[in-house]
Amino acid sequence: MSVRSIVLPLALFAAIALSTAARAEIAAVAIDNKLVNENGVTKPAENPKPDGVIFFDTSTTPPKMLGRIEAPTSAGGPPSTVAVSRDERMAIVTGGPANTVTLVDLSGDAPEVVDSIQAGAAPAGVSFTPDGRLALVANRGDGTVSVLSISGKTLKLAGTVTVGDADSQPSHAAITPDGKMALVTLQGVHGVAILDIDGDTVSVRDQELLTPGVRPYAVDITPDGRLAAVGNMGRTVGDVDTVALVDLTADPVRVVNIVPVGVEPEAVTFSPDGKYLAIGMQDGSQFPKDAWFYNDGGKLSLYAVNGHDLKKLDETRIGHWTQGVAFSANGRQIYVQSMSERDIQIFGWNGKRLKDTGEHIDLKGGGAAMQTAY
Repeated sequence: MSVRSIVLPLALFAAIALSTAARAEIAAVAIDNKLVNENGVTKPAENPKPDGVIFFDTSTTPPKMLGRIEAPTSAGGPPSTVAVSRDERMAIVTGGPANTVTLVDLSGDAPEVVDSIQAGAAPAGVSFTPDGRLALVANRGDGTVSVLSISGKTLKLAGTVTVGDADSQPSHAAITPDGKMALVTLQGVHGVAILDIDGDTVSVRDQELLTPGVRPYAVDITPDGRLAAVGNMGRTVGDVDTVALVDLTADPVRVVNIVPVGVEPEAVTFSPDGKYLAIGMQDGSQFPKDAWFYNDGGKLSLYAVNGHDLKKLDETRIGHWTQGVAFSANGRQIYVQSMSERDIQIFGWNGKRLKDTGEHIDLKGGGAAMQTAY
């Protein structure tokens, strides 16, 4: 099948308004231009363009670009270093090297950077509370979670919660749909911390760390808030890695299943109806071609969620150095990032089989993270 590349020139940005953002289905895509991968060696890019975030409306096929802003980003964490508020009026992006968190206003005619602050060391995964008043940022460099308050167009550091020591590597903080709890993956100590959220107060729950597997990284929660999926990156590249399922209704909250899925599950994303789990795996595709565990592309796998179990339905090869995976709001399309190809692949999904549409969105930069409000 021939590949059609959707080229979206910067000159069109100003012509596309965001005044209909409330009716849009916005996906935020973080672009990290600082790194390149050449034959399995990741190194700084020469004369890189500024990092930034591109916003798309996924209610159309193919998605329509809404605009782009410049802001520090980073591929040095799970592909959840950008977030969109539930009402789609605000977005937040984190930038690891500069410890910067940037607030973007999506309510006007074009996306606009309205504030930025310093978080903890190497801020990574970020999530909004459902009301958009708070955001949590996992700081991979110092064992903390930054609690950010959002008031109008102002971003403030409201507090800092310690979830581990400096080597615990908090990677993502995922907030439940009711806004009362968050799960924080701690890659360095193979655990998940639980945070309680009470209004503006965020505290560590008095419960032992969950143990989902080796080097937990990405985490997502079903729309009904009953189940979480944690991707475990493993210790040795080439070994089969796992996804853990966490029962959030149990007392205490607990891991109820650990499912082998493949090599390096970089992204785990539930469908908007919670019936399916998409897993984007790097599968050794970012390593030298002569490595025994190298594969010519990552993998996208789709699983049916069956209670506390996963049933594999389909999988396909995708681009190299896989990053974010997102569903359209109706669950019929799946978007997959590649840092190496610098694009997004678009797949059709009918609940049983994946279909490569042949359509790619040219990002003109390394796609490092991707999140939606739904």
